Amino acid sequence: MPTDIEMAEATWAVAPANLSAEVFEQMMDDATKKAKILTKVIQSQSDKYVVHAAGQEFLRFEAWSTLARGYGWTAGVETITDVLDTDGHTVIGVEAYAVLRDNMGTQIGGAPARCMMDEPNWSNKPLAQVASMAGTRAASKALRIGLSWVVVLAGYNPTPAEEFERDASGEVVVASRTASPKPPRKRAESPNKAVKTPQPTSDMEEIIICPLHGYDSEGNILLVPDRNGTPRQVTFFKSEKMKNHAHPIDGTDPTEWCNRYEVVKLIESGELEVTPIPVPDPTPAPEPEPEPVPAVDAATQMQAEAEAIKMAAEVLMVESDEAEEPFRDLAEGSGYTWEEFVEQVLPTDSLTDYLSMGGSLKGLTARLKRIQENKNG
Repeated sequence: MPTDIEMAEATWAVAPANLSAEVFEQMMDDATKKAKILTKVIQSQSDKYVVHAAGQEFLRFEAWSTLARGYGWTAGVETITDVLDTDGHTVIGVEAYAVLRDNMGTQIGGAPARCMMDEPNWSNKPLAQVASMAGTRAASKALRIGLSWVVVLAGYNPTPAEEFERDASGEVVVASRTASPKPPRKRAESPNKAVKTPQPTSDMEEIIICPLHGYDSEGNILLVPDRNGTPRQVTFFKSEKMKNHAHPIDGTDPTEWCNRYEVVKLIESGELEVTPIPVPDPTPAPEPEPEPVPAVDAATQMQAEAEAIKMAAEVLMVESDEAEEPFRDLAEGSGYTWEEFVEQVLPTDSLTDYLSMGGSLKGLTARLKRIQENKNG
């Protein structure tokens, strides 16, 4: 059975290799407008859309779902499964799997999530409520995989509020991803090495900026020059052909890579410290609030996201004829000429546009089947 991370992210590519600069610029302009609309909606009823913790704003599922409507997407729970203890009988939690679909019903993403009864906020709740939260978390994660970049443009933290743990009183517990001033001796291994190592218990998806290479000794976010000399943050990204999230290590020749799995293992082993940030306690004599995670303005984050997409596109670039070949085979096997296939089956004006919107051969095969069924019916 695939791992949580494989199931959640295998269906979402960083960017198609043939995405032109003009199309990407139009896409970013559209996303920026939608981000502003989302901000306006949230500000009108902030208490219903946002959770405030540790000086940051985390969007609830309702906000993610609202943004998805702007793209014609919906997230729905497909499966709910009890998680059993080692005795094979005692229910200790619930696992849900949610899928992300476009307005044609084609699956464009998905994600699993769990809600466990050993969590402080859920230890005394009915099983039905535990199952409901597992479904909400899965749907939020599926939406996050597709829309986190737009949420960042809107100025919000890209981690859904439902993904954070809560204490027994229901308060959100947030952890800083700022690295310890003392750097560890071990460096994360390249994702391209063939040595198999035990995987950590989670991928800690909220880690976007690399704790090893993305901060200076005082915990401030670093900006390093890319190949064009443009300053950028050191962020993890994952392309369609990469097994794990990673980033190239600045200054290495030949290029070496830092793997997020390896970073998480260092955190779990205690070799890399992650300092917890408690939610401020509203008492008459409160403890001094810890410094919040360094804020990242939307423009800088957008530049980092764009650079990561550009880098992934350069790594994955293939000849257009090779990308088009399986689609031509599908057309020929279904009795269409290529021109008929483009005109009658493709939902866009060209295969390039279809791929740039996240389309896949699997999705087009399903669409062709529906068309043929409608003709036969």
